[in-house]
Amino acid sequence: MDYAVAVKSAYFSLPGIRYGLMTATPVVAPLVLGLRSRSFLDWEFKLSAEEALEWGLVQRLADGEREGMELALGAARKIGEVPNFKAIKRHSKGFLRLVEKEWEDFERSVAEAALSREVKSRIELFLKRR
Repeated sequence: MDYAVAVKSAYFSLPGIRYGLMTATPVVAPLVLGLRSRSFLDWEFKLSAEEALEWGLVQRLADGEREGMELALGAARKIGEVPNFKAIKRHSKGFLRLVEKEWEDFERSVAEAALSREVKSRIELFLKRR
């Protein structure tokens, strides 16, 4: 059971896409609707905190870091008070294990793609620019 808080000035992006690196994509994709998650494949794409709230990536927005921390800690306390929380979490993990094989296949294909000449040349370009 996840509960995420974002500061209103925050944004979400995956700049590694430009170089063929898809580090966070497998984590983000299941959290948002499949078609929406494809937006992250555009290396210029940035998702604002307000959009992240609309998409369901975060549950609350805070005006600043202090308020964000207070909201997150308050949510953690409330979640901790839920009866049978451990059982609920265990069942959630059981569901995730059902898709583990497919996930491993996906990760393997991403790793293989990262070894391609095209990705290597894009990484070299990136390193030269630094």
